[in-house]
Amino acid sequence: MAACLAYCTRFSAHCEVKTTRREEMSQWYRKVAHKGQNSTSRRWDHEHHRLAFIEVPWLVSYLLPLARYQHKVLGIDHLAVQFSTITRVMDTYQRLKRIGICPVWAINYGPTTPLYYQDPDKVRLEFQINNCETATKTASFFDMQEFAENPIGTNFDPEYRLARVAHRV
Repeated sequence: MAACLAYCTRFSAHCEVKTTRREEMSQWYRKVAHKGQNSTSRRWDHEHHRLAFIEVPWLVSYLLPLARYQHKVLGIDHLAVQFSTITRVMDTYQRLKRIGICPVWAINYGPTTPLYYQDPDKVRLEFQINNCETATKTASFFDMQEFAENPIGTNFDPEYRLARVAHRV
């Protein structure tokens, strides 16, 4: 394991997304990241940028009309961002809901609880919280009978979770 760590990265630096809707995508992520940036790249922490948008000519989507469905089969399914507490996830949920951005999926996997949002190009953004204290405990979950019986997890209502977080339950 220690030998493997020498080759592992410390963190993911950034992702670039090709889109025919660069401005719309940039505005959507500006709202989600809650930053007043006016560029086509986004950041939300110490890194100089985490997400950038590359403009693809509109003609490409016109010439390839079925390309918009490609994400269902190929390419990036989702980008995941880990939050430090469930309170921060739910605060973000409330902030985004106020401006009309709602999750497309809320699920408790067991070791993690994420909310998934979908950008204008249909790529999902996962806001997750770890439910286990350590990465080792999270990894061991996948060997448990509970996971074998329900490998997908359980959907939940974000409003119900929000009420529980507000009452510290």
